[in-house]
Amino acid sequence: MARHIYPKRNPYPPVSLNPMTFLDTSSNRWSDRILFSPKEVSELTGVPLTGIYELCYSGQLQAFKIGKRWRIHREGLYNYLKHQLDTAIII
Repeated sequence: MARHIYPKRNPYPPVSLNPMTFLDTSSNRWSDRILFSPKEVSELTGVPLTGIYELCYSGQLQAFKIGKRWRIHREGLYNYLKHQLDTAIII
């Protein structure tokens, strides 16, 4: 008999992100921030610090420098994460 292969269903509900509330936490640590350092973004996302710097240098993450220090705008982080979620392949 032929075996039917059905596409897998996405086990995760759709994610709705809002650039002003997507970093809200119970402690409100990140809620009123507009700019983040790469170290803070690393803590938020769980991505290694070197990976955050690579994303900044490559332009994939919208970031800019103030003097010698990188700063990542809240909306730039939101746009990057939204793009990653939109293009993710669910297996």
